Amino acid sequence: MAPPIDTDTGSADLVAHPFGVDGHRVLGQAGPRVVVKVTVLVVPFEAGAHMAMDGAFSLLEFPSPEPAIVSISTGVESLYVEDGAYVDRHTLIFDGVHNLALDPKGSLDLIEATAAEHDKRA
Repeated sequence: MAPPIDTDTGSADLVAHPFGVDGHRVLGQAGPRVVVKVTVLVVPFEAGAHMAMDGAFSLLEFPSPEPAIVSISTGVESLYVEDGAYVDRHTLIFDGVHNLALDPKGSLDLIEATAAEHDKRA
């Protein structure tokens, strides 16, 4: 299993579509209002396809002897799986995405630049 990381660390795609319902105005206004209380690591579009594109999941790790759990939530239900092979597969997916992500400063710079670009277009 992957080495433990801070519980406030995660990875996310930065999705900022230039179209949609007032997309530029909304993202442009959202940027300055963000209060960061967690470490955000962004996987930029330039990284291309990655293993976690199928959907979001959470890895829940507990002190021994409790097993780790993969949690997958949908719009109507949540699935919690304790199977070791399933947890290992999702740990590999998380590690792969984590390795593609920008560092915290690079992630924040990209978020700010994207918000500024959307603000100019609003």
